[in-house]
Amino acid sequence: MPNVSSGCYNLDENDTIYRAGTFFDFSDDSLLMKAVDTFVINNLIAYPTIYSVSQICNKDGELVAYFNGSELWDRHNEKIQLDVFFNDDWNKYSSSFGFNNSVMLPFPGIDSVYIFICANDFYYDDIAGVPLAEDFTAVSFREKNNGRLEILNIMPEIHKDKYVHNGAITANRHANGRDWWLIAPERRGKVFNIFLLDINGIYFHHKQTMKTDILDFSYTPIFSPDGQWYTRTETKYLGNWKYQNAAQLFKFDRCAGLFTEEHNLVLPIEDSVNLNQVIFDRTSTYYYLMRGSGIYQGKIGEDFKLENIKQVGSIDYDLKDANGFHVLMAGFLAPDDKIYIMDANNNFRSSVIHYPSEEGLACGFEYAGLVKPSCTGMSLGNMPDFNLGPLDGSPCDTLGLDNPASVTGDIVRNNVPVLYPNPAGAKLYGRWEEAWAGRAMSVYDFAGKKVWHGKAAVLRSGLDIGHLSTGVYFVAIQGLKVQKVIRM
Repeated sequence: MPNVSSGCYNLDENDTIYRAGTFFDFSDDSLLMKAVDTFVINNLIAYPTIYSVSQICNKDGELVAYFNGSELWDRHNEKIQLDVFFNDDWNKYSSSFGFNNSVMLPFPGIDSVYIFICANDFYYDDIAGVPLAEDFTAVSFREKNNGRLEILNIMPEIHKDKYVHNGAITANRHANGRDWWLIAPERRGKVFNIFLLDINGIYFHHKQTMKTDILDFSYTPIFSPDGQWYTRTETKYLGNWKYQNAAQLFKFDRCAGLFTEEHNLVLPIEDSVNLNQVIFDRTSTYYYLMRGSGIYQGKIGEDFKLENIKQVGSIDYDLKDANGFHVLMAGFLAPDDKIYIMDANNNFRSSVIHYPSEEGLACGFEYAGLVKPSCTGMSLGNMPDFNLGPLDGSPCDTLGLDNPASVTGDIVRNNVPVLYPNPAGAKLYGRWEEAWAGRAMSVYDFAGKKVWHGKAAVLRSGLDIGHLSTGVYFVAIQGLKVQKVIRM
């Protein structure tokens, strides 16, 4: 097992299947965790992976594909070898692929077609001690009706440059709500390479030089849910088990694809501690610094300084599972608005921030309280916010799309009408405060197309949705939180 998941074993010692992966399934608006069978004694590994793992689901929530460094796998465990990404020389340095150096996105304007972009063309870097990427390669593919994959096009070279080791590429929605910006910093420098993915494909768009060096070693750089902030982190070893952590926040213009501000924070030197990620709550109001042994909260609008960062949680060295104590690594913001935090020791526990939109200790950090059915750790695949819509009022909202999250005005926290039944049949009903009845209401399909508009009062007698196709829809009532409805 050491060559699979660092010596991690099943919770059931009599089980002959080793599970080193977990599906987090929120399709029913509550968390269901499923173990991934990764290794059966004396059999081949079903899901061999190296560091650069990314994945994507379709609009029905079914797994479409994931990439393991050389192969594209579908949900039926069938693979397509992508020789353009891998050769025997690179296999000697699997760590050259780094963490989160690839991303999968829905191809703009074409249903069931996706594009995969990954760092490529490796050359040995004397400082890093491994080969590092100097180009990106893109592969477009289609999901067939049976869930199998078909390669449509391979673009071996997009743009030459010397790219970073970890967190090489990150995606964010364009202000038109359809296209994508992709951000790829140069290693050990001040320059961002910025790409655009539109209906014509992906291409290099422009470079931007910042005032200060871009942090080079981010495991999981992300954009905030509103698309306005981009984060990077870095940990430097100073010797004698002392580490220097730093974080950056950049303000991003989704219309122009430009960074307009940069904020830098250097944390006090500590023993054996990494700063792994900066992650945001759903409202893009609070951000959290995942610092190995503790979690710290800051607030957008306040100066990015140490005195404005509050510790809201820490690890417990006395709480252990089969693989030791739990270390706070990268996390993800889930559909239930909680933040789930992975570990660094490939164990069975995860920590949770239950109320990340609340200030200070009210955020409800729970250390290692979630027990997974399988062993997972370190990091996550690169996951952009697929639900971010067009930026209404922006000069770049040129496609005439409506944005459910902005046409309703400011979201009123906890003012959530009860929509039922959900999943729904021919009619959808609602219970709410009477004052909401006169508000405008819109229903959008998964692609963001408005399929109904009127007054929310219709929910009292029932909104006829029997003519709508089976799938996921979003109900937006003016001033209230947008809700997901499944049409059966």
